[in-house]
Amino acid sequence: MFERASDRIDVPSVRRAGWLAMWAVIGFIGLTIVVETRSLAARDLAITINIQVLAGTGWDAIGGLAALLFSSEGSFILAGAIALALWRRGAGWWVLVPFGFVLLYPVELGMKLCIDQPTVPAPLQREISYPLFQLTLRGSFPSGHALRTGYLCTLVGVLVAPYLGRLASPAVVFVGVLIGVMGFTRIYLGYHWTSDVIAGLLLGWALALPLAIAAGSAVYDSSVVRRDDAEVC
Repeated sequence: MFERASDRIDVPSVRRAGWLAMWAVIGFIGLTIVVETRSLAARDLAITINIQVLAGTGWDAIGGLAALLFSSEGSFILAGAIALALWRRGAGWWVLVPFGFVLLYPVELGMKLCIDQPTVPAPLQREISYPLFQLTLRGSFPSGHALRTGYLCTLVGVLVAPYLGRLASPAVVFVGVLIGVMGFTRIYLGYHWTSDVIAGLLLGWALALPLAIAAGSAVYDSSVVRRDDAEVC
């Protein structure tokens, strides 16, 4: 007989993830306070200007791809693919976890309306083809693309790592590099300040870590149970 997914959760791992998520939230709150005081404005501007030396390279193409991939529309497609993979492994209600980034939409929209962080000036923005829906608000903090990048990449890394054996560590490093590159493209394109991107990643990690580990442990144990049942039969 199959156990309920809720009975297969690795509670200690979820607790550790919860602590990491708590520190991510604390970091996000601290960064929000600093941004609201405009203490990082000069540094954000300097970073954005200095990055312009990369203009005209392949970063335009990478940035355009990242913008589409982790747009709201693209993120729903990615989440659907992850949910399908979870469903095929008997994840039950955990198939909803990939769509968890939706829970952070009110936070993102509310802060963009309230936090004193003007958008990057148009002369510093790169022009790329972006045919999808865009919602322009008065502020840019935090980055929604970075939020969804942090959430979905963390989710994939945690879910896939248990099945890779010795390749688990390199895979985690690869996911970390991917998150960094995707976040960097938002700064390079001039769509967000560095502080916006860091805040978005912190938010995404804070929600993804406990959910991903809970779902991952449930799915992994489900696979073990099904394999044991097959061997018994």
